[in-house]
Amino acid sequence: MTTTAWSSWPRPCVFSLALGWLLLGQVPTAASVIGGCIAVGGVLLLSRAQNVPHHPDKEEEVMTTPPVTEDVIALYIQQDQADALRQAVEDAVDQIGARLATISLWRPATGDLVRVFSTLPDIYRTGGISAELGNEWTQQCVVRLESFIAESPADLQTDAFEHYETLAALRLGAGINAVIQLNGRFLGCLNLMDSPGSYTHDHLLAAQAVADGLGSVLDAIASELGFVNT
Repeated sequence: MTTTAWSSWPRPCVFSLALGWLLLGQVPTAASVIGGCIAVGGVLLLSRAQNVPHHPDKEEEVMTTPPVTEDVIALYIQQDQADALRQAVEDAVDQIGARLATISLWRPATGDLVRVFSTLPDIYRTGGISAELGNEWTQQCVVRLESFIAESPADLQTDAFEHYETLAALRLGAGINAVIQLNGRFLGCLNLMDSPGSYTHDHLLAAQAVADGLGSVLDAIASELGFVNT
């Protein structure tokens, strides 16, 4: 790109000034020198601009990222319940921040999570099933009811997170997994995702406070959908 731009027209201009000076004794005027400098500077700036790599903004990243590959089931959620989920996520995003926020419901019979709310529904669809949940995640979240934080992309490389390529495409490198429970029964999770280094332990505590208010809502949804929690 640089060679093409430089070879277009400033080079003959500069060479003609130099040859006229050396061979014919024609001293360049101030105007011609200034004009030549402007021409060369313009081409250099254009060349640098053409060689700057394109970094898509957040909106473009979302528009060009395909939906994650997963099984999806149809869900029917009451409007007041959907409003409660949406309000909880809005509170979490306002207090903590997140470029992706989801709420998932536990299905004890199949040992998986079903997404019941998503701020990026074209990528992480409502009704999407997270089935590849490992024993470490199950013991921590389902059995011990412990929330956790992932501060960097390396921390996401666990059985608690799926779709690593999609997370990388969206430049999401930090996450919070806040347990939702009611009377000691695991019901699901509030998940927040953002850029690497976005979250601290204080953010985890704030997310847990939001998740603690979702127990009765998720329990009602589970009962109506037939996801019996024992």
